[in-house]
Amino acid sequence: KLSGAQILKFVRAALEPNNSSRVFDRHLRGGFVGWPHVAGLRVQWDGKDTNTVQVWLGDKPLQEARPYTVAATDMEFSEFIGYLRLPDDQVEYEVPIVVPEVLQEHITRNSPIRQIPGNRIIIHN
Repeated sequence: KLSGAQILKFVRAALEPNNSSRVFDRHLRGGFVGWPHVAGLRVQWDGKDTNTVQVWLGDKPLQEARPYTVAATDMEFSEFIGYLRLPDDQVEYEVPIVVPEVLQEHITRNSPIRQIPGNRIIIHN
């Protein structure tokens, strides 16, 4: 659970150019940290000053005092990335499930693709 204020702090930190452009050889295989994916949120800002960031959940403005349930990988809230450092006792880890497994399960269950014309790809359910 994060407050709306914590989510806003996270988004602002993630949009800072010096944060999103960082490169980590060991943990991100030489890739940029980049901006986080924020499913369900809409973020608007002027592209320069992160104090202008506005966040909505669906069509409603994020409420800073309200608690929200957030899902993320272990990187987003660690000291390693540093966007929003949370004490370990505030984080509930779901260790047996990893992101590729969640995505595969979701796509399998929700994919609109059933049969590709021309039998190029066949999906057996």
